[in-house]
Amino acid sequence: MRHVRGLALAVAALLLAAAGPAPARERVASIPPGPDTGLAQAGERVVWTEGSWGGQRSIAPARTVRAAAPGEPPRTLASFPSVPTGHPYAYQVLDVEASATHVAVVRTVLAARPISRDSVETAVLADELWAGPVDGTLARVADCTDEGGDTGVLSYDFAVDGARVVRQACDRGRGIVVHDLAGGGAREIARGGAGGRHLDLAGRFVAWEEQPGSDNSVGPRTIVVHDLDSATDAYRVDQPPQVSPSHLDFHVQADGKLLDPQFAADYGLFRPAWYAPSDPSPHELPAMNARVLSNDRTLEVHRFGELADLTVHGLDGGRLPVARMNEPTLGGADFDGERTAWSETRCGVTTIYTQRAGEPLSLSRSALEGRCARVSVPATATVSKRGAIGLQLRCRDMRTCVGTARLLDAGGATVAKRRFDFGRRGRGVASLRPPAGAMRVRVLVTDRNGLVLADRSLGLSR
Repeated sequence: MRHVRGLALAVAALLLAAAGPAPARERVASIPPGPDTGLAQAGERVVWTEGSWGGQRSIAPARTVRAAAPGEPPRTLASFPSVPTGHPYAYQVLDVEASATHVAVVRTVLAARPISRDSVETAVLADELWAGPVDGTLARVADCTDEGGDTGVLSYDFAVDGARVVRQACDRGRGIVVHDLAGGGAREIARGGAGGRHLDLAGRFVAWEEQPGSDNSVGPRTIVVHDLDSATDAYRVDQPPQVSPSHLDFHVQADGKLLDPQFAADYGLFRPAWYAPSDPSPHELPAMNARVLSNDRTLEVHRFGELADLTVHGLDGGRLPVARMNEPTLGGADFDGERTAWSETRCGVTTIYTQRAGEPLSLSRSALEGRCARVSVPATATVSKRGAIGLQLRCRDMRTCVGTARLLDAGGATVAKRRFDFGRRGRGVASLRPPAGAMRVRVLVTDRNGLVLADRSLGLSR
């Protein structure tokens, strides 16, 4: 196994050497790592959630939704308080979806109470939908908390298209609701069957699934693509029984095409397939783990061995590699038909990137080799009479001690920048000039490929 890993990394290094142009990915933000950092591409911006579960016998801490484009400071769209201390076995989860103009977040707070040695009782403390413009703040649009049950119905699935949001009705999956965030009002649509968890919305089409049994049943299902303008079903796709229906998903785009990531092909293998209103028969795609459909493109997240690839596939068979990284570092990923957003966690920092499809492959030697080339940054620095500080940097891996050191103000804007190359010394001083009168700045150090090596607050003495 060790030889296989070495061969894979050697091949990756050769690909890096042949990649030519520098990686086209753009850094959006660096945040403390969390177990469920959700993100969504929203036009030029990326929306993400921050926070952590807190662990056993501790309250679920506060959670925050932020948005930013590369080069601009993050904005806070919504903040949610921690779970009251009376619920020690609780956690708070935020699921996020976005269009180019609007954002929706489902907030689910669950509390568990042990009732025996082998079982627990779960209570839903919050089951809410929040939504609003990506350049504004979010407001609560729906609240299904009072419905009861042991799981939040809104977290089953929801979607955003323009200024509209589609969600599950509070009747535990028997209906769906389309909200108009711009004009106000909502439209409820009844559907046949029960227990369908997944749905999507694009243009005049909304898609949902129907199952004859409960929401956890294993049995045949039907995906319905419904035309909102004519109030009729455009077409239906019948699927055979699946192994785990609660984990299946599908996506529809504005012209009514449907992507089913786990179409049941021959020999029991699940492969993606797409359908169209004019031809509702399966067209298989040469991709695994495909997700999202927009502009006749889909994103494949392929994990193999210790590597992970992000690749954009066209329904015409075209293929555009986006990024390759060390598999354990990859977090969430999203795609809007033009840009891909994803997060990587390395050296105690989660970094969010975005990249336009068709730009050079983002391939990082330090990421692929899994080295933690984190830079040590002091807690304080003294400003000289000339108004500069000498930032003492020490690299753990001397071969990657090349990059850029930046000083950022409280809003996240770069106020000073210096490139460094310490070669085999592995240490050196980067001279930077902080703003006059500033007593604290943020230091951001990245390597030659844009990977974050250090991100911390620095106190200044004068």
